Amino acid sequence: MKQTSAIIVSAVVLHLLWAGASPGRAQSLAHEGFDYPTNLTLINNTATGYGFTNNWREFVSGNDTAVVTNSLSYTDLNGRGVDVTGNKVQILGGNTGRTMDTNAGGLFGLNGYLDSAGNIGADGETLYASLLFKYVNTNGQYSSPLTLQRDGDADGNMVFQIQTDQQNRLAIYDRVDSIAQLTSGPVDTNTHFIVLKFVFNSGDDSVYGYLDPTNLLAEPTLATASLLGAGDFSFDRISFGDFQGANDPFVDEIRFGGTWSSVIPEPGTWAAMALALLGALGWRARRRS
Repeated sequence: MKQTSAIIVSAVVLHLLWAGASPGRAQSLAHEGFDYPTNLTLINNTATGYGFTNNWREFVSGNDTAVVTNSLSYTDLNGRGVDVTGNKVQILGGNTGRTMDTNAGGLFGLNGYLDSAGNIGADGETLYASLLFKYVNTNGQYSSPLTLQRDGDADGNMVFQIQTDQQNRLAIYDRVDSIAQLTSGPVDTNTHFIVLKFVFNSGDDSVYGYLDPTNLLAEPTLATASLLGAGDFSFDRISFGDFQGANDPFVDEIRFGGTWSSVIPEPGTWAAMALALLGALGWRARRRS
């Protein structure tokens, strides 16, 4: 009976941990792991993931975004990795995008992220985003592994971008007049992990970019690059593209959440906690029997 009680207690505790002991802002609000069949363009697949509505579609003609087998991976200096699922996509041209879930009953709406216009970016809120990406070639320019857009799919609706510039350096843009470099030199062909922190204000918003954090468990004190008071970053859709040249980037594991940790889940974390807890409770039950 005591052993049964221990198992029941452990199950309850694990359920609470899995559901998120810190509800609301600590949870992941959107995730796209590109778990689709390979050898097809992304827009020919029924979209999965959560935090979005509708399927991926062509925003700008010339799209050729292919689903490629296996995921990208990134490990920090302590050997901790980012959790990955399914496959990845490769952007070979054009611009592909997907609409966010901005319904009042969706995760962004329920957690207070919608502004008066129904876009993600309510004043006073902070939102994190993360993604993995890898450039196949370094001889192109103007390729973007992530773009935020508002009220339309056209180029003029872009409000924020991670993008390579004319010198093929990686930077963050507000799409109007502000730019901050994430790399001092041209991009390479390594896999990179970037976290973005958007701070939405009653005036102009700010964004902080963190390239390849060396410790995934803690938000760095200093950002790699930042745009402060740089405009309205509220958005209702995301996209990525390869506009000029041939960087042909891979993109994987796009996440949005209310905290640093919500967009950087470690692989095996919950499994390790479960085994440790079940083992401890099982030992305690055997000792008392």
